[in-house]
Amino acid sequence: MASLGSDAEDSINIFDTGRYLETDSGTPLHGSLKDLGEEAYYANPFELGWGKMVSFAHDFNGKEALEKIANDPKTRKICTLEWNAEDILQIFAGYLDDDENLPDPFSFPYEYYFEDMGNLQDKVFNADGKLIGRSCGYEYTAYYKKCISLCTIDPEYLQEGTEVTILWGTSGTRQFKIRAKVARFPYLDLANNREYDIDSIPRFKK
Repeated sequence: MASLGSDAEDSINIFDTGRYLETDSGTPLHGSLKDLGEEAYYANPFELGWGKMVSFAHDFNGKEALEKIANDPKTRKICTLEWNAEDILQIFAGYLDDDENLPDPFSFPYEYYFEDMGNLQDKVFNADGKLIGRSCGYEYTAYYKKCISLCTIDPEYLQEGTEVTILWGTSGTRQFKIRAKVARFPYLDLANNREYDIDSIPRFKK
């Protein structure tokens, strides 16, 4: 917790985590998705790309509901979002402008979930302002020099290059609209380690 002042009684909490909703287990929920409640943070295996690991060859709780999700063409799919650099800078400017309301902490590079345990998810909208998905956390990749996030999104918006808007900032706090583009998933486009020819590494050459 960041604070100002040398004495405990004079210290000021810059980021008041008391404004975050907590789950029944005590896990704080962050992001603009918060006002939709805890269930909005839940995900099914098919929207996360884990459908190939689901077997319907046996009975289990929720089987019928999951079969409907698996066969529903409207089930959301996972993708990567590339965040707009200029809009990210507006968040940082929010710490220095005249607005008395500070933005949520935006650690850069990312310090996982604001340096505490929690779940960060933000709403994603199309150009008409329709809610079409949710952005899960964010990450800075030094290799690509991009800020990216995973997103579960309505399937009609999966095409790479599709422009969307992330509403960043916990509900009830200062929020920012971040332009983003749908990108490949998985995002890493280098050779898989399992397929890498180690003989091409100079120190391993005979």
